[in-house]
Amino acid sequence: MALKSLLRECAITEMIPYTAAGTTTILSGRVLDMAGYEGVAFIAAIGTVTAGGVIQIRPRHGAVQSTTAMVTMTSYVSGTTLSTTNMTRKCIVNDLYRPTKRYVSVNLHRATANALVEGVIAVQYGAKKKPVSQSTGTGTGVSGGGVIDSDFYTAPTT
Repeated sequence: MALKSLLRECAITEMIPYTAAGTTTILSGRVLDMAGYEGVAFIAAIGTVTAGGVIQIRPRHGAVQSTTAMVTMTSYVSGTTLSTTNMTRKCIVNDLYRPTKRYVSVNLHRATANALVEGVIAVQYGAKKKPVSQSTGTGTGVSGGGVIDSDFYTAPTT
């Protein structure tokens, strides 16, 4: 039986970095190339939210690798109007299986009240070529958002 490992079968990319509360802006993620992958899950880690805050993950897609060419997939928005009793230190997950365009991205919308965004991570899964090498790209552009270090252990002991 072949070893299973998230690190060997998925690509992990930071889409949106930590962003302090204090604004109700739209945060735009970098663009991912879906060639060779079946799907992608966007995971937004949310910090403290002011009561009544609205947070949504809005997936986007396009035929070319450009943030200006991305179109919001309005039927696939995840998120809600939140209160501090049900939202502080939680996640919102949006999973796109077999997107119809080659390139995908995500926007995180914050409206009405403050919300701290710990970050948004993309996990591309269903890789056609394995093992997957994790990107170590840096910076804020399309090639950034890499993994600093990743290790795989089989049957770890103390």
